[in-house]
Amino acid sequence: MQTSEFQQRFSQIERSVQNAAQTCRQTQNVPQQLKDTIAQLDTQSQQASQQFASQSADAPEQQFAQAVDRLEQLGDQAMQAVRQNNDIDSKLRDAVKQAHDQLSQLKHQLH
Repeated sequence: MQTSEFQQRFSQIERSVQNAAQTCRQTQNVPQQLKDTIAQLDTQSQQASQQFASQSADAPEQQFAQAVDRLEQLGDQAMQAVRQNNDIDSKLRDAVKQAHDQLSQLKHQLH
């Protein structure tokens, strides 16, 4: 995968993660575990974005894959927390699912 394509895809993921984080902050009665996981996902996606922006175009794909793997694990944790609680607001559920699905797709493309 070309670096520019990766950065474009990752920008979409970052927007989805930010949307999930914003939706989480605006939603009442969100379990603390889900709040914490989404906050971590948001923070780490921002850090990864800064890291990717500072790397050269010929940076090893393995570095991208490792960062995406870590983010995808957090996405898995967020989805698990959503699945364990049927009372999660549907807008938040959809936002978490979108971010998780995008991370999973990118992870599978990189491996």
